[in-house]
Amino acid sequence: MNKYLLYEEKQYIGQNRLGQILRLIFAMLCFLAYYWSENPKPIKIIIIKIGSYPIQHIPHSGTIFFWLGCFILLLSVVLNFIYHFHLQIFPDKVLIKGQLTSREVEIPIKEIKQIKVKNIRYPFLRNIRFNLRIKNKRHFYTYGDKLVEIELLSGEKYAIGTSNARWIKNIILEIKKNTKPR
Repeated sequence: MNKYLLYEEKQYIGQNRLGQILRLIFAMLCFLAYYWSENPKPIKIIIIKIGSYPIQHIPHSGTIFFWLGCFILLLSVVLNFIYHFHLQIFPDKVLIKGQLTSREVEIPIKEIKQIKVKNIRYPFLRNIRFNLRIKNKRHFYTYGDKLVEIELLSGEKYAIGTSNARWIKNIILEIKKNTKPR
């Protein structure tokens, strides 16, 4: 029965908002340091006085900042093609595969007690997570503004971050409704 794939979603590492923001800030700081090395004169901006470039006696010392900024931007582009986890829904289970951890988490659909969809507060400030246990709940998140919370009959809870949470909930509820216990 596993050969019928009902839903599939891949979440990529580079699409995490917090990671994007941090990489862009570091790249901007590198380009700012490069500009400062090319124009080493002291500057006074309203309240702040920026002194002269500290290592002026070394020629082309700011070039490393330029190349570091370029490398950070290139890394940011490459991370958009590396997926963090792969969510698949089959008629009998929900399967979450981790690309970087080579682990699989299987949630049997007949064991699901309840399913809830929640909004994520500040989704751009969340780190990526795969199978991270916090307060007796396993978290899976790369990006998205909604969270699907699944509770099993055994009491185990799963939280899966996605942007298609209502769709996932409806698919699982439809499967549960159509499969009757024998």
